[in-house]
Order: sequence, then C-alpha cells, then structure tokens
Amino acid sequence: MEIEKVGPYVIESKLGSGGMGTVYKGRHEETGVLAAVKVLSPSLSREEGFVARFSREVESLRKLSNPHVVEFYESNVDGDLYYFAMEYVEGETLTQLLRRDKRIPWREVIDISTQICMALKSAHDAGVIHRDLKPSNLMITQDGQVKLTDFGVAQVFASAKLTVTGGIIGTAEYMSPEQAQGRRVTKKSDLYSLGAVMYVMLTGRPPFRGKTILEVIQKHKYGQFDHARTYVPEIPYWLDDLVCQLLEKDPEKRVPDAYVLSRRLQEIIKKVELSQSEMTMSIDPDSEEGAATTVAIDPEKQAEFAARETEASASTGRSVHFPQESGGTLMREMMRAEIEQATQKSPISQFFDNIWVLIALLICVMFGFYIWFSTPSTPATAVTDYETDESTDDGNLTERLRFVEVDWRRSMKRGEAERLYARGVEQFAEGQATAAYDTFTALLTLIDSSGDYPELAEKVKEKIADIEGADDSFFDGYFTQAQTLLEEGELAEAQKLISSLNTLYGNDARVRKLIEQYNTAVQSRQNGTP
Repeated sequence: MEIEKVGPYVIESKLGSGGMGTVYKGRHEETGVLAAVKVLSPSLSREEGFVARFSREVESLRKLSNPHVVEFYESNVDGDLYYFAMEYVEGETLTQLLRRDKRIPWREVIDISTQICMALKSAHDAGVIHRDLKPSNLMITQDGQVKLTDFGVAQVFASAKLTVTGGIIGTAEYMSPEQAQGRRVTKKSDLYSLGAVMYVMLTGRPPFRGKTILEVIQKHKYGQFDHARTYVPEIPYWLDDLVCQLLEKDPEKRVPDAYVLSRRLQEIIKKVELSQSEMTMSIDPDSEEGAATTVAIDPEKQAEFAARETEASASTGRSVHFPQESGGTLMREMMRAEIEQATQKSPISQFFDNIWVLIALLICVMFGFYIWFSTPSTPATAVTDYETDESTDDGNLTERLRFVEVDWRRSMKRGEAERLYARGVEQFAEGQATAAYDTFTALLTLIDSSGDYPELAEKVKEKIADIEGADDSFFDGYFTQAQTLLEEGELAEAQKLISSLNTLYGNDARVRKLIEQYNTAVQSRQNGTP
C-alpha cells in the first residue's frame, strides 16, 4: 500500500524499511520542513501492549538532545498508523560508505568512533540503551558529522520489560553475547556493538561471520575472532587492543562507559604521534671526524634525556651526561651507555663466569653419576614377597590393591566424560547446535545412570538449556515473522520462509510443531476463519 500523506507530512519518497516499520522522506505541509517519517508496521499495532511500548519509546526519544543524535520532532496516530517524525539528514549511511570504500583509514575510524561515543553518552545519561547499533543506523553528513539514528528498539532502564515481535532485538553481526542469550542489556552492550562496528570499519569485515544467523550468534557467545591487525598490519596496536577489549564476552572486562572510550581513542592518536617523533639532526658533510655536529632536539625529548642520564649512571656506576649542545658528543655518549648497559652482567652471571667454579661443578656432576650407577638397586621386597608367597598378605593388602584398581578405572571414566563434554562445547561454538545437543543428551544419560559426577551433570544440563533457549528464540522469531507476512497478505514470502526452515530444521520436534501451527493458521485464513 502506497502512502501519500501521514499526519501533516506529505510523503516524497521511501527511504527504507526495517523490522518495526518503514521510513519515508516527508515534508511538513505548513512549515515545509523536511523530515524522516517512520511509520510503524500495522501488525505491531494489533499486538497486545503495543500502545504502551510505542508511548515509552517516544518518551525515550524526547529525552535525547545531542548534535550526534538525530533530532526528534513529533509523534502521533493517523487512523491506524502510528508514526513519529525525526530530523532528515542529508548524507549517506556508514553501510553505503563501506560498500564504496571497503574499509576506512584508522585515523578516520577514531574520529567516527569518537562522535558515536558522544551520541551514546547522551543516550546512556538519559537512561536509554540503543540495542541495535550498526552501520546502517549511522548517518554521515557531507561535512563528516556522524548522527546516530533509529532508537526505535531502545528501552528506558526504569521502564518495565516489554516484548518485541520477532524475539531478540538487534542485528546478529553486531549483537552482544548477553543480548543474544536474552539477558538484560546495559550500556556496555552498546559498547560491544560499537567494537564490532569499529572492527568492520578497520578491516571491511565483521568479527564473526556464518552461513546462518544462529551460527553468527553462537560465535558471538563462544567464538574467537582474528585481531584487526591480522588483516590490516598498519593499525596501531593500541587501537587493536582497544577493539579487542570492547569485544570481550564478559561485560565487566569492557571499557566502563562511552566517555572513557572517547578519551582512550584520543590517547591513541597522541601515543602514535609521540612514538613517531624523532630527533632532527643536521650533519655537516665537510666536518672532520670527531668534530661537534649540530643537533636540533625536540623539546618533548628533554625529559627523556634526563631519564636516560639517570638510568645510564646507575647501570654503569659512573656519572654519564648527554650534552644537548653537541650532537657528536650526545650520540657518542648515548651509544656508549647503551653498550655498557647491554653488556653489564648480573651477580649470578659474574659468579659462573669463572673457570675454577666451572671445573668444581664438573667434578660434582661426575661424582654424582659415579654414586648413582655404583649403588645397587634394592628390590621391591613387599611386591616380590606377595607375588611369590601370598601368605605374606596381612589381610588388608588385597583389599587395598582392589581399591587402587577401582580408583584408577574411575579416573579413566571421568576423563572420557570430560572429553565428551569438551567435544559438545566445541560443536556448539562452531554453530553445530543439533550435534552438540545430541552429544550433551547422550552424555547426561550415561553420567546420570552412574551418579558418580553430579557437578559435571549440572554443567551438561546448563549447556542443554542454553541450546534449547537459543533455538527457541531463533525459531520463534522467524515463525512470528512468517505470521506477520501472512497477515499482510504476503503468502508467497511467508511460505518461502517456512519452507527454508523446514528444509534446514525439519527434524527438530519444536520446528515441526511450529510448522503445524502455521499450517493451521493458513487453513483458517483460507476458510475465512479469523
């Protein structure tokens, strides 16, 4: 259905669509102001609790005021269409920029990321978590200003939790592990997503990729990614380490907040500039050997020279000075101090650097070998006597030997169980959820029957619950999407989605049950039953 007007806004063109609605370019019929008008999906308006969720999301948008956050204009209802109007930004998304340039120079990445930090700080201070930070939600104007858009999936901390059609909110390539598991998200979840966005800008590829959404989510939860410097060696290692810290699985190990992250980003530029600053020397080619050469010393190096003098004096046991007015003397003294410091031996090295000490050690070693080989070995009397004459048993020896054998076999059994557990974890991390589920289920049956390893049994049960929870969110999201398409009359698209899930996961009992529910809904719709 083509929309020509929403509220006071005359629609000029369609800008894009997403999971919660469609965005249009509109012009206010009275003021002539251009706006990005987001019209939410009609299927959402029929969902229970939608009005409360819409009101709270709009209230969260009203709280945001920052040059790097798209400005909120107004919200209203036009018939059965819920919409809100925002600032229209002339420019391109970060996604479009990456498609054209493949990847972005690291200095520009720092500039873009710093501006994103400003937007996130403003949102987090207002109690708003974005939840869906990704390149397509980042607009870049022609003058290089970054604006964060689409807080449509944000949620105020103080608000009660509200359900969202489609299950997990967010995009798989940039989703934090805690968000993928359905746990409570915090501002550090947005920082994880920012780390993934920075990784894409630096390397041109996301930290985790897979053939399915579930595989990507599993890698976010359990997988390891390659350092950005693996693909782009010229990236400063300080920046590489910072991106790795943002992508930590444990939120507590990430950077505390967006403000601290912005300061860390600016420090990287200063560190790089400081490491690249060198002494500028102008040497006269006609000067005689040993003559003083003129050297211009960077003022920032003055403190470094003083520290080098103190260090060299302490290591060599004499006073060493680096005269700044004479380049030749300066370089000669610096080289001499470095050589003496490098060749300075520790007290232990000085002790062993003595021919008589080495001879004494050699004699001791030879005497030790002589004693070792000249002393006859004593037989294992108790074992020999027991093997030749069982009457030497005191009544407890047989029972003790049996206990040792049972304990040894139990250790072997536990080692096999732990090996199978590790195999299941590896399968789950590689996205082989079904194989991992089978491994954990079989292992649980074995160890439950013996009752020997209750702690390991609990760990296996937790893994099974993780797999079932991840699959439920994954399957429910796609079947909800299919039902939405069915309600909107897109029967072919809905059937295509259901067929794909049946092909991939048709052996799963949960999927078969959901397919039956979907077929029932289709039949009811064809029969005219509401």
